[in-house]
Amino acid sequence: ADARAAEAKREAEEAAQRELARVQDEQRRIEEQQREQEERQRRKMEDMQRQMEEKQQRQMEEMQRSQREAEQRQKQKMEEMKRMADQQAQAKREEAARQKEEMEMKMRQQQMEMEMKQKQQQMEMERAQMEAQMAMEAKKQEMQMKMEMQAGGGGGGGGGG
Repeated sequence: ADARAAEAKREAEEAAQRELARVQDEQRRIEEQQREQEERQRRKMEDMQRQMEEKQQRQMEEMQRSQREAEQRQKQKMEEMKRMADQQAQAKREEAARQKEEMEMKMRQQQMEMEMKQKQQQMEMERAQMEAQMAMEAKKQEMQMKMEMQAGGGGGGGGGG
């Protein structure tokens, strides 16, 4: 009876031992699963974090790039405007110079025309004076001749008689 009781006790102990081992295994398995889950969660978080950082980095780079492009475009536009302004200024200067030249030419032409007119007028005046003088001379001669004829004519008539 003692032996049977001891046997039963031993079996019970073994059963309890087995049960304990099973419970411990189960617990270990659960802990393992939890660890794996935590690890997965951690990796997932890290991935998300990395993706977010990469996205932010890309966005930053994109913004910087578009800003650089905008600045470049602005610079080009400014240069274009400056070039156009320079061209306009150059054109204005050339136009002014051309107008000045034209004015000077016109002035010279007018000057020449005035001088020509003055010369012409002077020549006409001189001619008129000469003509008047000649006419006066002719009249004087005519008068003289008449006077001579009258004086000489009377004497001549008498002489003839």
